[in-house]
Amino acid sequence: MREKRYLKLKKKKIRYFLPFISAIICMAVIFFFSSQDGEKNNNLSMAVTERIAGIIFDNLDIQSDGTQYYVIHNMHIIIRKTAHFALYAILGAVTYTAAHSLKKDFKKCFAVSLGFPLIYAAADEIHQIFTDGRTARLFDVFIDELGAAAGSVITFAVIACIDYLEKNNGIRKK
Repeated sequence: MREKRYLKLKKKKIRYFLPFISAIICMAVIFFFSSQDGEKNNNLSMAVTERIAGIIFDNLDIQSDGTQYYVIHNMHIIIRKTAHFALYAILGAVTYTAAHSLKKDFKKCFAVSLGFPLIYAAADEIHQIFTDGRTARLFDVFIDELGAAAGSVITFAVIACIDYLEKNNGIRKK
């Protein structure tokens, strides 16, 4: 009996701390990428771009150099901005979940899940000023915040559906 109670309490603690740990890991990943110098970061994202372009356009290598450059250059911009959006969508989602674990008020959860990533995105761009070959871009902060908003909205919808099902269908939390 005592062991069951202990395991239940341990599971509850893990569920409580997991969103906070996830947010810290997400922030560490963002910090890692923004700490890379411009050349290293560009080479990494360019390698990803070329790999994706090779999958999407199976005959790209037989195109003229100008066409190859145009395709790769434009895809590179899209992939970099999509990476910004996706990382901050994850940060927005785990921040919303962490805020929700503290307080169930969805307005406060949204405020935290939009405000915190915005501050982190601005700090990240400022950090890039001090990194060789990198610059700060206000547009990146905007994309980051859009990602955080998307992650927050999706997380809110999932949590709202779960709460609705628990209340109306008698599903119990485990």
